[in-house]
Amino acid sequence: MPDKAEKDYTLWQLPITGSFKSMSYCIKTADNQSFVIDGGDLPEEGYLSAFIKEKFGGKVDVWFITHPHKSHTAAFAEIIRKGMIIVKKIIYSYVDPELALKYEPSSFSDVENFNNAVKTSKIPSVRVRNGDRLKFGKNIVKIIGAEMLDSDRNYINNTGVVYKFNFKTASVLFLGDIGNEAGLSLMTAFKDELKCDILQMSHHGYYGVSNELYGMISPDICLWPTCKEIWPDGSNVLTRESRDIKNTYEYMNSVGVIEHYIAGIDGLTEINF
Repeated sequence: MPDKAEKDYTLWQLPITGSFKSMSYCIKTADNQSFVIDGGDLPEEGYLSAFIKEKFGGKVDVWFITHPHKSHTAAFAEIIRKGMIIVKKIIYSYVDPELALKYEPSSFSDVENFNNAVKTSKIPSVRVRNGDRLKFGKNIVKIIGAEMLDSDRNYINNTGVVYKFNFKTASVLFLGDIGNEAGLSLMTAFKDELKCDILQMSHHGYYGVSNELYGMISPDICLWPTCKEIWPDGSNVLTRESRDIKNTYEYMNSVGVIEHYIAGIDGLTEINF
């Protein structure tokens, strides 16, 4: 990581304010670009709107969506419905509602609601594909996970977008909620592009990717979009989710992670780099 004099970028992990599952990140770049990644569930909408107005002057240059589950997009959909925030561009991977109905019927309404929100907003949007390389100002974003599986297992999560932000002073990797199947594909197709400085832990820290993939990524900082209720703090009975988190947390420490930030415990986290 760069020394203090070179820290021209700011990344915020936003708190989980009312949801069991949620994921929301904002980035301000050295060339004054404002990015949002996902945005969280509907209970996060008020906090996110106020945050964007305070930090970005009510304007988002690019809004990146990993996948259309409501825990990641409901706040976004409400914000663009209200029209109180200026959003210049939306980046996402299109999910066909018919495939959602076939492979993950419980998420059909999430997909329909998200697709309708993008369509009715009339905001310029880009449907990314695996391997795309995008440039926003001086910032490079590589798409290393989208439409990459033939498997119908964990369909919406596994077909989500993985974003690799390559900034001047650090790289940030957002895994969204991808599962083991998509993770295996990443290790094959993008093994030379996985290393990063800052990593968003997949699927809220549990039921995500393998330790083998995490070892290949080998970040300095881990971001956990994880609620307090399932974090293994030593006082609660371990559920399957918290057991998975505990094992992953211990593994990340073993491969040299320096810092961990947990959205449901630490609240708003600001990282300058």
